Amino acid sequence: MECTPERQKLHENINKLKEEEARYIRAYGEAEIDFEQFKEMKRGVNKRIKALEDDLIRLNEQVKDINIDNVELKEFCQEVKEVLGSLNYPTKSLLIQDLIDKIVLKGKTNEVEVMGHLPINHLNIGYELISRDCWVAKRWKVDAV
Repeated sequence: MECTPERQKLHENINKLKEEEARYIRAYGEAEIDFEQFKEMKRGVNKRIKALEDDLIRLNEQVKDINIDNVELKEFCQEVKEVLGSLNYPTKSLLIQDLIDKIVLKGKTNEVEVMGHLPINHLNIGYELISRDCWVAKRWKVDAV
């Protein structure tokens, strides 16, 4: 799974909380805090860890929902190239403005980071029936007396 900045930040926060939990265990072991304080602190840390892990699971599920087949992506890109080739400049410009959300220039290295979105939900949409199951109608005729 690709390590995005959001996923990396979640992992860092989980690790910090686990270190905090270890400090509480050490403090209790050295009798610096009593058992009730330890339970309360550990419960709070565990609750925050659980929330971050739930966020991580949610993020992973979103990525699974978005993943598309590589072949479909190549076909989609080829189709986009053909359509863009047939458009005039003002139409291309408007289309690009709709797709690109953010452009970041990275310092003096001449690197450009482009962030945007491609509407991929149209890949599995159909507007007509592929087939019709008439099992019920056929069965009705057989069972009718």
